[in-house]
Parts: sequence; structure tokens; C-alpha cells
Amino acid sequence: YFQNNNERHEAEAALRISESRFRTIAHATTDVAWERNLLTNKFWMSDGPGSQFGHESDASESDMQPWIDRIHPDDRNSVLNGIRVAIDKKSELWEDEYRYQRNDGSYAYVTDRGAVLRNESGKTVCMVGGMSDVTERRLHEERLRDSEEYLRAIHDTALEGMICIDSGGLIISANLAAEKIFGFARDELLGRKIGMLMPPADRKWHDDYVAEHGTTVIERYRGKRREIAG
Repeated sequence: YFQNNNERHEAEAALRISESRFRTIAHATTDVAWERNLLTNKFWMSDGPGSQFGHESDASESDMQPWIDRIHPDDRNSVLNGIRVAIDKKSELWEDEYRYQRNDGSYAYVTDRGAVLRNESGKTVCMVGGMSDVTERRLHEERLRDSEEYLRAIHDTALEGMICIDSGGLIISANLAAEKIFGFARDELLGRKIGMLMPPADRKWHDDYVAEHGTTVIERYRGKRREIAG
């Protein structure tokens, strides 16, 4: 009994030393560091939330509820279930991306990563990790996606046939008008040489032009009319 009791105290002391080191390092990072002690159910966050999300800086231990309440309602169950799965399946790492509420009521996109720590018997005793604000990246991705959808809409609704090729002259996109003009379905065009749509007399000229364009800077052809058999 005394031996087991001593071992438990030694393990708890080692855990406290590890926690102290982690918190010291956490204060030196720009991310929001956090720690969840599963033995006491105490939750600690660095003062990063104060500077990043506008909440009052409070690096004292508490339960998880304030953090849970700030997770967007549509993301909350998924995040908590992911943590439970990581613990139950004895995963070493947990990661998720979700919306976290700022002090002004708006939401930031965050990436949250944590390590699941276990004792020698395999019991989960602690989780430590860090939360990064990735709002700018997500907004950039959304703007890019909107821009791509806008260009795709123009591409597909244009009355003129529009075909794009890569540096080797292979077709990588074709709009609906091009399908109607040439009589090929889009799937029949993609990955084929653009020369398939040209009269035989023009194919070598075009292949030579594409090859030269890929290695030198030459004047582009604009508005040049050529007869192409549909």
C-alpha cells in the first residue's frame, strides 16, 4: 500500500513539474495554450485569449465550461465528440477546426491541436495543446473559392467557345459553347491535344507555336481569325 501510495505521489509530482514547464513555455508563444487535467477535471488556458479574442486575461484554473460556451453552437458537439473519441480510442493526438467566439460576439476560425498524455498503466491523465487563429486564412480561401465560382460561371455561360490548354497543348477546360461548336462533350475534350479541333494543315504550326511559347517570350496572337472545321 505504502509503495503504491508513494508511486502515486511521485507520478503526481512529476505531472505538476511537467505542467509547470508547459505553462512557462505557453506564455512565450502567440498561440493560446491550454491544458486539461483529467484527474481533477481542471482546465487552464494561457492569457492568449485576452490578446487574440478580447476576453479578459485569466490564466487561473477553472472547469471547461467557459471554453465550451464560446464554441459555435453548430460546431460544439462535433468538437466535444472528437475529444471523447481521441481519449476512448487511446489516440496520441487530437485536432479540429471550429469557430470560437470573440468578446464582441463575432467568431474566429481556429485550429486546435492537442496531445493526449497517459500514465504508465495507459490511463489518460492530461491533454495539452494550442489554439491558433486561422480566420484570415479561411476568409482568403472563401474569397478565392467565390472568385473561382464567379469565373467558372462566366466561363460556362459565355456565348463564345472558350478552351484552355496547358503548356503542352492539352485541353484542361472547355465551356458549354465550345461543346456545341465542336460537337464534342467536355469529357471527350479534356486531356486531348487541342490540335484535334484544327484542320490538319494547322496542327504542326500550332504545336510549334506551343513548344516555342513554353521556352521563350514571344508576342501573343490576339484576334487572329482562322477557319476551324467543327
